[in-house]
Order: sequence, then structure tokens, then C-alpha cells
Amino acid sequence: MERRKFLIGASSAAVGASAVIGSGAFSFVRADRDITVDVVGDGDAYLGLEPTSEYAAHDGNQLVLDFAGGSSPNLSQNGDGLNDNASSRFDFVFEIHNNGTNDARISFHAGTGIGGMPDEVTWYYSDGDDDPTYDEQHQLHDTAGGDLPIVSPGEKISIHVIFGLRDENADPSHLENLETLGIVAEEP
Repeated sequence: MERRKFLIGASSAAVGASAVIGSGAFSFVRADRDITVDVVGDGDAYLGLEPTSEYAAHDGNQLVLDFAGGSSPNLSQNGDGLNDNASSRFDFVFEIHNNGTNDARISFHAGTGIGGMPDEVTWYYSDGDDDPTYDEQHQLHDTAGGDLPIVSPGEKISIHVIFGLRDENADPSHLENLETLGIVAEEP
């Protein structure tokens, strides 16, 4: 084969291959698209939070929980708080509804970040509306994610809480300093 024909053939093949493969790199792209966003209250959001007891209510658009004697708006309670040196269990405090389109794994954390809960408070969930037996309750703040509930679209879980202050090492001040509950929904 002649050297000139070989070089022309090889060059043509290289140009053709680069046109087919291409680098696909962009320095900048801006594409304007329509978007619609609604910000709604906790009851109607993709992760719906519905009060189901006198310890939970909507304050404006957000769910509030009050175990301090009804100090939050929209709640009236007869007592002023938890018993010292006692365990207090509250069933069906509120519900979590999956109003989205994907499964969601639910966990609870102290405050707004990912972290543990004070040892004195344990959050549980159960499926359905019946009174949960001990075997039907599962903890919600296992940060390893092992037995955390996965709620499918259109499903809900009921949330229960136990404040355990019977242990002599229990520190009620942990609870008094607990100002927010982080509810995390993530794809399983």
C-alpha cells in the first residue's frame, strides 16, 4: 500500500471516529425551564405529619408536639408535664403519611441534624390504627437504619413515645433541652 493512501485513510478514520465518539464536554450550558413549587403545611406535604392526640397540633403550617402542659398554641392539657421518676407512654401522638411517589425510610433524631436521642425518650411506630402490642412497636431512632420503617406511597404509620424517667441515672434536663425533633425521610 502506498504511504500517502495509508496516511489519508488513517486520517479519515480518525476524524470519523472523533465525530462519532466526541468528547461531550461543555464549558457552560443554561437552559430555562418552567417550574411550579407550592409550599404547604405539614398535613398536605409529601411527608405528611398529622396530629392524632392532644399532645400534637398544627401551629400555622407546622406540626408541634407539647408534653409540657399545653404551652404551645392550639393545645390544651390538664397537666403541667411528665412525672418525675416514672415512665410515661403516649400512644398515637401523630401520624406520618407518605404523600410522595417513592418509598421513604423514616427515622427520628434529636434536633435538626443526624444524631442520637436522649436515653430518656424512645419513639416508636406501628402500622394501622389498632392499639400496638409490644411486638408490633419498633423504635425509630436506630441510626444504623436496620429496622427503620419504609413507608410506601399512600401508606402511613402511627407514632408513639415513651419517656423513661424511672432509671436513677435518668436526666430530665435532657428532655427540657430538647427543642426540636428531626424527622428524616430518605430513599431506602
